[in-house]
This record gives sequence, structure tokens and C-alpha cells, in this order.
Amino acid sequence: AGTIEVPAEVEWTNTFIPVSSGDKLTITATGLWGVGQGSGSGVGPDGETNIANDYYPLPGERIGALIGKIDDQVFLVGSSLTATVDVSGYLFLGANETPYCRGNEWGSLCVAVQNEFITVEIDIKPGSDPNCFNLNGHGVIPVAILGSADFDVSDIDVETLSFAGLEVRVRGNKGPLCSTEYSNEDEFLDLVCHFEDDPENWVPQNDMAELTGELVDGTPIEGTDSICIVP
Repeated sequence: AGTIEVPAEVEWTNTFIPVSSGDKLTITATGLWGVGQGSGSGVGPDGETNIANDYYPLPGERIGALIGKIDDQVFLVGSSLTATVDVSGYLFLGANETPYCRGNEWGSLCVAVQNEFITVEIDIKPGSDPNCFNLNGHGVIPVAILGSADFDVSDIDVETLSFAGLEVRVRGNKGPLCSTEYSNEDEFLDLVCHFEDDPENWVPQNDMAELTGELVDGTPIEGTDSICIVP
């Protein structure tokens, strides 16, 4: 999340904001830039009234409008957009302008991006498949939050984590029972936390469990994994 200046003369501005499939983005834009046929007087983030043809990044939408790109998916942003994305990658922003008409752009837009939550990949009882546990309320349930090229687990605020309503076990003065380790076979560090079990949180029909929490900057995270309950 943050505020980014998007200059008209740059085809695609990398916001360096990582997005995962399932994330809900809210993007708002203000300002004036000169692109397309309206480069003289300038247009706002909704662009001019002329509609782009197939030579533009987003045909069928207004020329000069603010557009976004994640991976190879291009979409209209305009002055405001709230949407759940179905691709993963970094968010890029730019003007709906054909590369054949570039050279006289000016100005920039101020764009605020808020990722309402980040979807993380979790592994309940790492190394176990299926993820079964007894309804006895004894011990802890280990859950790994998996790191990746786009997600650094050191950004997680472990004090905010909750797994199906369970809290992370605290080891006296040593704090939450969490550690970074390689819990799977990739090259990225994972965060493994142990949650205090409570039989009242489960029924035999449960087949999925959700982890929620926040990053240190306050961005919410959530992830789910399958479970099986042994009565």
C-alpha cells in the first residue's frame, strides 16, 4: 500500500507493490496529464472521450485513462477502482496510450493504492498430508506461512496472528512460539508458529481452517489450508 507518482511519459511505472491472486485492491487517482489528442489541455485519470483502438494497451477504453497491469493482465483503473484480482505479480500503472503516438506527454497522476488484504500460502502441520489432529485440546498446532519470491515472512507481525480463533503460544519472556525455517523444499524462508489448541474451536465437519494477521505496516493477510478432525 502507498502513494505513487505515475508520469505520463513512462509507458509502465512499477509500483513495487506485490499482489497475489485473491487480493482486494482499492486504487484512487488524481491529477492532470497530457496524453493522446488531449495532450495540450490535459486530461484526468478517466482519460479523454475518444476510444482506443487495437493499437493501444487497452482497446475499447478511453485514450489517456489510467490503466493497470499485473503479470500480462491489463485493466482499467480510471479515477477509482476496487476489485479482487485473479493474478499474481507486481502492480504496474500507466496511461492508455499507443506506443506509436508517444513523445509529447507531460504531467503525472498521484495514485493511492490500498491492498485490503494479502493472500498467503499456509501449510498446517508442515510435512503432514492430510492435516489431521485430534479433538483433545492438548498441545499445539504448527502452521507454516510460506515465503516466496514475492513475499518475505519477516514482514509479518507475529503478535497479530490467529489461526481459526487460536492464539500463538507464548513462551514466558521469550515471546510467541514462532521461528523462521525452511519448512518445504523451496529456497525461501517460512514462518512456523505454534497455536494453542482448543477443542471448542473444532467440529468433525470442519475441512478448512483460516489464518489471519497483519504485516508490520498494518496490511491484513489471510490464508487457508485443508484439515481433518479426528474425534
